[in-house]
Order: sequence, then C-alpha cells, then structure tokens
Amino acid sequence: MGSVSSTSPPAKSTGRPSEASSPKIILCARIRSFTSSKKMSPCIFGPIEKQRWSYACAKQLIERLIYAEGAENGLKFTIVRPFNWIGPRMDFIPGIDGPSEGVPRVLACFSNNLLRGEPLKLVDGGQSQRTFVYIKDAIEAVLLMIENPARANGHIFNVGNPNNEVTVKQLAEMMSEVYSKVSGERAREVPTVDVSSKEFYGEGYDDSDKRIPHDHYQ
Repeated sequence: MGSVSSTSPPAKSTGRPSEASSPKIILCARIRSFTSSKKMSPCIFGPIEKQRWSYACAKQLIERLIYAEGAENGLKFTIVRPFNWIGPRMDFIPGIDGPSEGVPRVLACFSNNLLRGEPLKLVDGGQSQRTFVYIKDAIEAVLLMIENPARANGHIFNVGNPNNEVTVKQLAEMMSEVYSKVSGERAREVPTVDVSSKEFYGEGYDDSDKRIPHDHYQ
C-alpha cells in the first residue's frame, strides 16, 4: 500500500460561498512541479534552455492559481500529485499496442526492450531515483479524499510510496530478472546499455534526479 501525505494547510478565506453554490475542484497535478534534487531546494525549476521544464512550470502555475483562488475567494479544492502510479494499460508499447514512434514511460520502455530481446536502455546511467505505487492503492487514496471533502478541502496530497525507492538501473535489473522467470528465456549477459539523455530524448531534456513523496515538499 502506498502512502498519502498532505503538504499544505487548509486554505483560509473570508466570505466563503455557501455549500450549495460552492464548486469543488480536484486537480490531478504532476510531480515534476516540485520534485527534489540533491543539489537544489525541494521546489525546483530547471534552466531556461532546457525547455522540458516548461511543462513543470505550467503545472505548478495551475496549482498556485487554484490555491490562491481558495485563499482569496473560498474555492473548494483538493490537489493530487501522483507519484508514478502503475498498473494495466498505464502506457503503450511502441509498435505493439501503440504507435511505433514516441517514448513511453520507463516501465513500458523496459517492457518494450525485453519483448524485443534488446538491452534495457539506461538514460545517463540510470542513476535517477524513483518510487512506484500500484493504481489500486492510488485510487483508494483518491476515493478517501472524495468521501471526506471537509478533511480534504484546501489540501495538496502527494500520493505515492516512499518505501520502495529504487534507481532506474535497479528497476531495470529487477524487470530483467522477472521477465526471464516468467518467459523462460535466458537472461542477457549484459541486460542494460547506457545512453545519453540527448541521444534518447533529444535536445532540451533535463529532469530531477529524485522523485520521492515526502511531507515537506510544497
């Protein structure tokens, strides 16, 4: 089971709308809007020349606008930040159940390599750290927020499991081992290969080296 941590106090306001007329927003935000780096503060933005960070900036701006509307005008809201929710149909495998081009998320990328008998590609050595939580556990957490609106109102929830932290390289090794047992195929002698982020994603790529749900991330 994953963990749910609330990272902000309830929004305060004067002159709130009545319960009957007040709308409720549940925003599913992105962890890229606040994930941490060993070399930077918990709330980070990458350099301007790394345009991939524009996505994280846009997502955090939405959070700030909703939070401000709650504080100033009494908007009822709950913000959910999903930390790598995984489960059936979470992504596509290129050329199998999706387009041949494109880069899916890491589990689908590794699954694609395994099905094709290719070494798993580790971007910049696979040293980035991630956590994962099963979709059933994540949905249970969201349902608790929906069923308890008074307690969830005005809060931001990091929904993930900080107790299963792994590097991407460790994840690749585990997936290779599991695939070998399930498929009966002999594991590759060299299961992974290092690639640069520029080679894999192209120009403008940058990312946080650690995405772990903690209470103090705002």
